[in-house]
Amino acid sequence: MKYDLKNGLPENFVYAASTVVSYRREFRTDENGVVNGRIDLEDPKAKYRDFEYISAVADERAQLPLVLETECSFDKFGAPLIVFSETMNELENGWKVYGEHYEVVLFESGINIWHITPKEEGGQQVEAVCKARLPFEAGKMTRLTVKLTREGIEAQAGELTARGECALPERMYVGFTACEGINHFANFSVERA
Repeated sequence: MKYDLKNGLPENFVYAASTVVSYRREFRTDENGVVNGRIDLEDPKAKYRDFEYISAVADERAQLPLVLETECSFDKFGAPLIVFSETMNELENGWKVYGEHYEVVLFESGINIWHITPKEEGGQQVEAVCKARLPFEAGKMTRLTVKLTREGIEAQAGELTARGECALPERMYVGFTACEGINHFANFSVERA
């Protein structure tokens, strides 16, 4: 299923976040799709305090193997990413948070794949699965393709491929996140491999 984001998020998508994000924002639309913006948080210790962290996933888990794809860009610097998580919990205030999850991040110097595990005492543990390097131009739409199998992750953008071996569950929530800087997303697709 391919989702054109020019009119905003599809109805079957929900906003969620990593456990360290202390606020929730929604994407705005621009001429190409959805975009995040600047934010000014008073708490100097808050995570993602200069640019809005915004994450959205389909409200039902998809069965692996999968191919996920987005056309995205960043202004000056950024971290548009594809996110996937086996679990998503709801806080007392109704906010949804990811359990153990993965991020495939496109940024100005390449592709990073992260494994993120919430800690019981708060915060989260972040482990690098793969760091692949090749520069990407700011302001240019780039296709980021991520293949998920039970055995691992393969990400491709332009001439760069990043791979990580890890045991993934049979079904995962899948979506995309604007993490650092200003990030644009034109579309998002989910296909069985």
